[in-house]
Amino acid sequence: MGMKMGTKGKASGPGDKTSVQRLAHEVIQELRRVVWPTGRQTLGYTGWVIFAVVVISLLTVLFDALFGFAIGKIVS
Repeated sequence: MGMKMGTKGKASGPGDKTSVQRLAHEVIQELRRVVWPTGRQTLGYTGWVIFAVVVISLLTVLFDALFGFAIGKIVS
């Protein structure tokens, strides 16, 4: 985690402006390579996520009610 020696013998660390610029440039290059979903695909994925959340929520409520009923019968 020390300082690295730059190409001209100067110390370059995390705050070095050239390393920040290089990072920004690399991030931009990577973002250009990303295959972004279309608007229609995004809506479809969103629909599936909402569906999954609703199903899991209903299952959680159902199991909570069943276990609560069972524990109530055992305790009383």
